[in-house]
Amino acid sequence: MPVHAVVDGCLELGRDPHCDIRLLGPGASRYHAQLRLEDDGTVILVDNRSRNGVEIDGQRITSTRRLQVGQRFRIAEAEFILLDDQDHDPGIVADAGGHLQATADSPIQAWRNGDNPQELASLHALVRHLGTASDHRQRAALLCQVCQHLLSADRVAVVRQGTVLAGQCSPRLAARLAGGRQARLLVLGEDLRGHTIASEAVGSALTAPLGNDTWILAIRIIDREPFSRSALQHVARVAGESRPYFSGQATANPFAGLVGESSAMRQLRARLKRLAAVDTTVLITGESGTGKELIASCLHAASGRSDGPLVAVNCAAIAPGLAEAELFGHSQGAFTGATQAKPGRIRAAHGGTLFLDEVGELPLDLQAKLLRVLQEGSVEPVGQHQSITVDIRVLAATHRDLASMVSDGSFREDLYYRLDVLRIHASPLRERRDDIPVLAKHLLARLADEHGRFPPRLSDSAQALLAAQQWPGNIRQLGNCLERAMVWCDTMIDASDLDCGGSPASPRQAPPTTLGDHFPSLAEMEAQHISAALHHCQGNKSATARILGISRPTLLRKLSEYGIVS
Repeated sequence: MPVHAVVDGCLELGRDPHCDIRLLGPGASRYHAQLRLEDDGTVILVDNRSRNGVEIDGQRITSTRRLQVGQRFRIAEAEFILLDDQDHDPGIVADAGGHLQATADSPIQAWRNGDNPQELASLHALVRHLGTASDHRQRAALLCQVCQHLLSADRVAVVRQGTVLAGQCSPRLAARLAGGRQARLLVLGEDLRGHTIASEAVGSALTAPLGNDTWILAIRIIDREPFSRSALQHVARVAGESRPYFSGQATANPFAGLVGESSAMRQLRARLKRLAAVDTTVLITGESGTGKELIASCLHAASGRSDGPLVAVNCAAIAPGLAEAELFGHSQGAFTGATQAKPGRIRAAHGGTLFLDEVGELPLDLQAKLLRVLQEGSVEPVGQHQSITVDIRVLAATHRDLASMVSDGSFREDLYYRLDVLRIHASPLRERRDDIPVLAKHLLARLADEHGRFPPRLSDSAQALLAAQQWPGNIRQLGNCLERAMVWCDTMIDASDLDCGGSPASPRQAPPTTLGDHFPSLAEMEAQHISAALHHCQGNKSATARILGISRPTLLRKLSEYGIVS
């Protein structure tokens, strides 16, 4: 029977076991190609500079190509065809995604289909069914049914705090098996020992957390072949898709901070809801000031890792000499000044999410070490030769073109493809002008709360002026403009009160004095120079510090000393 997969975001195809569709033929590269669903509903096929390339209708492509419904393409020894979604009207195919079908003879392995494609068309179908269940017990029963077929297990159970919500498992065995923050494979003779296990005829078991002290357990009896590492990946992905419905996050609104009702914002929230249900690496792109860190925070809050830490790392702000120790940790005495061991940012994110902001600024030597973390799920601290396992989800953000950086050799190609599994783009403010009035009111309310005062209102002329601007600094620049105006206004902000150009000087301040008979002090000159540099960098303090040739802590001290507001 042909294997089906749904193209609803980004699918990685290759020889590596972590790929969404694993190619088993000898001509396949580790990360051979990608399939992406674009915003307009078209499907893009990308050749990841593979060894044997990709063929569309018998012709080899070397980069990126749009696929048409019904078009055939070959990747290594596997042949595919892109089909229309038969369950939806043609007008909403873009919302539902296309269907990808491999021919019956193609040597592939797709985790999205399970062992029986008739029982489980895709994990996203599972999620839709989980969303219709009325309580945890109904969801747990459905999950047990799916996993029994998917894993060919003898017994499957969902357990919460020692209580079996659904499935078959004794409380004593459940207490023995359930635990930990990551999926585990247990095999009799290696990890399972004791009379309790033997008496229940357990030969191997898989466990994966679903959140809130809830686990899914799958068991095969002693006489059967033990579960494999591939089965462990299956159950981990199922748990990742299902976790929001067992951790209490599925009904919450973690996206409330994403203000706006434009089509771009509605589409962004819809895509983030899909991404929150999986545990895959996400690359967030967009100009400076578009809210990439807010997007990462919303993704973490909506995911099954929300009860774990969110550790944000600004890769551009880490001192070069301390970057490795800061990220990966160090042992005591590893270098001069290392008086005690420190775990590092990556280990601090264990059980949660690691957010790498401005990942394009990461030095090449650290890029190689980060690649190992993503590939092996382990970290090796400075001065230590033993790897430590970490359970993290990685979100990365950049305003730079990483593909161009790969071409010029300033960013590792293998790391780029590891980070660019799923991509979210933060639209600039000039492309969603309808959101500017409501966003401005939201920012004024937040600023007023910070300053302990009532928020002033925006006149019609002020709203029209804000909506007409280009906003190269995006939301950050808009916030700075409103904060300057709020300082000088009490109850109403008019168009004449707004300095939309982002000049450090308020429109109500006198113009700067020329030299004439007055010579400003060095402190005044320095303050003006720092203000100009900060304005040039659109409020980015790390970039400003680099331009001025000083450290970021020194810049922050001078900003406070001179009373400069970014």
